[in-house]
Amino acid sequence: LANSMSVRYANFINLKTVQNGIEVFANRGTSGIDGSTSTAIGHSFCDDKLTILITGDVAFFYDSNAFWQNYLGNNLRIILLNNHGGGIFKMIAGARDQKECKEYFVTEQNQNARLLSEQFGLGYHFVDTREDFEHTLETFFEPSSESQILEVKTDMEINTNVLTLYRKQGIK
Repeated sequence: LANSMSVRYANFINLKTVQNGIEVFANRGTSGIDGSTSTAIGHSFCDDKLTILITGDVAFFYDSNAFWQNYLGNNLRIILLNNHGGGIFKMIAGARDQKECKEYFVTEQNQNARLLSEQFGLGYHFVDTREDFEHTLETFFEPSSESQILEVKTDMEINTNVLTLYRKQGIK
């Protein structure tokens, strides 16, 4: 798991460190985003099992040089939650209350991972509806000749509202 929201989402569903044969790791870097993709790629080198990275767009694009090497295998799957900015800061008390939040904390961006996937020879899937997501997941984890990225376009405001609802229900 990359930092911030992917870790929180895992907590929401009560994902354990080891559960049903799945081992969960998280990378805590400076400001939460350093090296998450690099760590997942490194892990995929050391283990033939499927390595799955769940990451947000800021952490993913920040560490995109991780793909700039010659040994990427076919056992890496990346689920990229792209809300086009560091939406976590709209959810954290203190940061969200700053008048500079949108400009300096959120880091709005218009990137997607399609060209990066092409550049580094990764399979690429883009979804922006629940139906597309469920359909793509049917085959996303199956063996393939290259590593894969599943980019999930989300809406920052909806993400914030969903987290607020969870918190109102007593889920931290």
